[in-house]
Amino acid sequence: MDRYFKFPEMWRQTLTEQSATATDWLVAVDLLNRAKHSRVMKFSNERAFKLGISPSTKRRSLNRLAAWSLIWFRSRKGASPMVTVKWLDKRQPSGR
Repeated sequence: MDRYFKFPEMWRQTLTEQSATATDWLVAVDLLNRAKHSRVMKFSNERAFKLGISPSTKRRSLNRLAAWSLIWFRSRKGASPMVTVKWLDKRQPSGR
């Protein structure tokens, strides 16, 4: 494949420092890859299924990525959560 996407250093550093699971990395890569089109996106159970993860595992990874300040997401009753990917540009918070 001739495609690539930017993987922010802050994301790599945070995922490494927090001892992220393989699923956390998988979700992070998917979100960053999709963020090249829009920073805000739905993360459906169908998308999780395509990645080979269950809805509950998807939720745990989203919760961890949010706790680590890499994303923000809003749960919606009966609908897929809306995820906002953070820290895509060169300006990142200091002290990390």
